[in-house]
Amino acid sequence: MRDTFILGRFDRNLADIKRWAIVRTIRDQSVAEHSYFVAMMTPRLLREYGYDDPEFILSATEYALMHDRDEVLSGDIATPIKKRIQSDVFGAIAEEFGLKVEADDAVKAAVKVLDLFEAALFLAEEVAMGNGRVVDILTVIKRKMAGACKAFEEKCPYEVGATDSTKLGLNSRLSHVISYVQHSKIDPLEPDVY
Repeated sequence: MRDTFILGRFDRNLADIKRWAIVRTIRDQSVAEHSYFVAMMTPRLLREYGYDDPEFILSATEYALMHDRDEVLSGDIATPIKKRIQSDVFGAIAEEFGLKVEADDAVKAAVKVLDLFEAALFLAEEVAMGNGRVVDILTVIKRKMAGACKAFEEKCPYEVGATDSTKLGLNSRLSHVISYVQHSKIDPLEPDVY
């Protein structure tokens, strides 16, 4: 394994790795920006579902920050290509460079939901700015997010830490936020939107 002391020689480069390699977007997004937003949402989601151990939350947040860390080596590979490359190839390369991250199944499921949710939010903002070219991609990501929400809720049933909002269903709640963003209805100072 190669030396990745403290920040490592790769981590700062995540700010230079562009997402949406084959999608025309109005605004650029870096892997670092995407990972930051996923990491910011991870503790909230896990706490809502009854996970309140500080060490668990910290570990989950760290995983969320690093979930796409291996893209510093490959860039953001388009999904149609990524699906056709053997997954063990990415794992072996990430491990060789000390970029492989591990997590509990519940954390992986939560980060998968939030990875797709953040992508959907980015594309919803693009639509709100007039980029109609991403509507079909947004639809696909929302469908994937619905599946990821179902998988997460099977691993982490809301009865564990039930609140009124978790009883509504995660996909419904996230889809509502995406719709608001897409139609430019989000006021960041409005407390009841989320």
